[in-house]
Amino acid sequence: SQIISNSSRITVTANSITISNVNRSDSGVYSIFSSNVVGNGSAYFTLNVYYPPVLGDIQQSVALNAGAPFTLDCTPVESNPPATVSFSYNNTGAAEESVTTTGYVLSISSVVRNHRGYYSCEVSN
Repeated sequence: SQIISNSSRITVTANSITISNVNRSDSGVYSIFSSNVVGNGSAYFTLNVYYPPVLGDIQQSVALNAGAPFTLDCTPVESNPPATVSFSYNNTGAAEESVTTTGYVLSISSVVRNHRGYYSCEVSN
């Protein structure tokens, strides 16, 4: 718990809190307390800051021998709200039957010549 006071991004008045240039670190539960000679009051609210998915390092080019497994992992490192993923093969949605997708991962258990091409993923929220 920390007391919020006026700063370059935050303005606190008798009846409001204004945060300019909100960023993901501003997410959290905020508490408001007030009092006067008659009594005390309090309120709570949750600020949930949305931001786009952030992907980790994805290998740009892979050369494999026939029979080797291949995995394209597009799991976002961060995302709010949770992200969805779509995969494409040679800029189309089509791919060989032996290509499987589970969650954010595209897998080929044993690559063959027909698997060569351009695989991509698009992660969005």
